Amino acid sequence: MKTFAPITIEYIRRFSILILLALFGWVYFYSPPDIYEIQVKNYAQNYQKKVENGSIHSAETSLTDYITKEMEGVYSWSDRKKNIVEVEGEYRKFLNHLSSVYQGDSTDSDINQHRSPNAFWSGNSYFFRSGELPKNFLSETYLKHPDYLVSKSNDGEKNYFRLYKVEGGATLNKVPVSVGYPLRHYSYVLIFISLLIYLLIPKTKVPEGAAHYKRLNAVYLVDALSLLLWMAAWMLFFLPDDSIPLFVRYFFLLFFGIFALAIILPTNKYASNWYRFTEDAFEWSGTEGIERVLLDDIIAVEPYKRQLPRWIAPLIILFGRGQAGPTGLGMITATATPEIGMKIMTKSGTCIEVMANYLDSDTLFTKRFQVLRVKVGDKADV
Repeated sequence: MKTFAPITIEYIRRFSILILLALFGWVYFYSPPDIYEIQVKNYAQNYQKKVENGSIHSAETSLTDYITKEMEGVYSWSDRKKNIVEVEGEYRKFLNHLSSVYQGDSTDSDINQHRSPNAFWSGNSYFFRSGELPKNFLSETYLKHPDYLVSKSNDGEKNYFRLYKVEGGATLNKVPVSVGYPLRHYSYVLIFISLLIYLLIPKTKVPEGAAHYKRLNAVYLVDALSLLLWMAAWMLFFLPDDSIPLFVRYFFLLFFGIFALAIILPTNKYASNWYRFTEDAFEWSGTEGIERVLLDDIIAVEPYKRQLPRWIAPLIILFGRGQAGPTGLGMITATATPEIGMKIMTKSGTCIEVMANYLDSDTLFTKRFQVLRVKVGDKADV
């Protein structure tokens, strides 16, 4: 049975995590499209406040007069007469229940049906999913574009309500998480699965005596940065704020996504590659698995240097890649530190590049490279 090459396993590990983090962003900010708010308008309380502050004189304006003028737009910013829908039957019972709950003077067991995970009281506002409403309630009320809903109580008093559809940034700012983001507490499972994938997928086994890349500098720190960038990209994209245009969201997704991929792709090589000398061959972990070339088939060994693109310099500066000593030395570099290493050419035309940046090797491995280079050079001079 053919097994995956070590570098393929590393690609599977990291791209699985990136996909899961993208799903995390979607699940975390998923908000149902059918969230509504009903405000209970307590005009008796509003009337009393206006009397107390002197804006209304009770001797001239009664509570009934105040409500009438409110409906006519006298006390509002617009003098437009309000569109009122008066409800009856089951709808009236539903709204009267809400008014009773808000005023705290009802123990009707029927109200319990309106205390579910899909509904929540906040002040004088009742937030809910459409499924919490009586059948056809929205089509009979909201779709008529009312300013106010009115229901008469058993004693003939009128209760007033405002009905809104909660959209955009209001979901984040006003609606409780349990109603506005019902899947959010499940989203953390995706983070947990990501961690399991990272930890449980088998790591590349490095043979004894082989040189490999330092895990902390070349793998773990780079993984952490790339995953943070990827999470930031998706969380900004799904941020429920109407003030951020869609094209800006795509820009941030593309910007952070490219940076995350630019630094995570080389990490697969650092996490999986190793190099070693045997008695008669040079072996390494390549794209096809463990590959080897006979020492007698090597025709050239020469140093190489590859300058990285300038646009990646800010990321390199963060880690001081290729710098000796503390990572902070990287902050004084003006451009990206180049890749340096050795290039091995074979009779078959194969070119093997062994990058030295972050390569953790013992003195024996280094000496074998030096001996091989001298030996090949001597043969070339003959």
